Amino acid sequence: MVPSPSQVRAQMRRPTATYTIIAINVAVFLYGQTMTVRDNMLFLLNWALIPSRFTRPDTTPYRGVLDSPRALTTVTSLFLHSGFAHIALNMFLLLAIGRMLELAIGTPRFVLLYSLAGLGSSLAVILLYRNSDSPFIGASGAVYGVMGGYFLLLPPGPDRTKTIVWMLALILVPALIPAHVIQNLTGSDFLANIAHWGHVGGFLTGILTMYLMTRYARRQRARQYTARHEGVPTEPVQPPA
Repeated sequence: MVPSPSQVRAQMRRPTATYTIIAINVAVFLYGQTMTVRDNMLFLLNWALIPSRFTRPDTTPYRGVLDSPRALTTVTSLFLHSGFAHIALNMFLLLAIGRMLELAIGTPRFVLLYSLAGLGSSLAVILLYRNSDSPFIGASGAVYGVMGGYFLLLPPGPDRTKTIVWMLALILVPALIPAHVIQNLTGSDFLANIAHWGHVGGFLTGILTMYLMTRYARRQRARQYTARHEGVPTEPVQPPA
């Protein structure tokens, strides 16, 4: 059977955006490893998302060494990571799920969803950690948005609903537990220092973006179907007598 042009295009499609995002993250991480400890810290402080720079810029303790554009850090912080384990986990999830999502919805829509999820995560961090002077970094919020979008693509039914509810619960429950409680329970401040609300913001933004994309695509298909069949008689045409 000769494949149709659409089938050929589908076979030729590659998750270029996923690979590009991973490459940028790895390149930035490796670039930071070439710096001295002090220079790397200054680099992270300048391009990380620090909520207090937005809510109380005059009292931010790092204002003497910060010269990066404040608004730009809502994006640049998504490409920074604190260590090998941090970037390895984020990039593994992005490779495993982002690749499938991009192949399903196409590169432009994937880039839009990833970008909006990242910005949604950054906005959640600014609003819900407004008094924090800590630098927030990592692609986790955008990656969780990709996961939310992917889960919404699952066939409608109980399985999809259960998956989304369980995933949201796993993200939301840690966000509702105070940091000092997590630290006492685990004996470590690693989980306590994670921006759980940033994950929630990215996840919900990803779900909302995919939902709106799906509705728009359905409406477009309905309009195209109506246009193709407009004026076509539903009854057989009788030949002239």
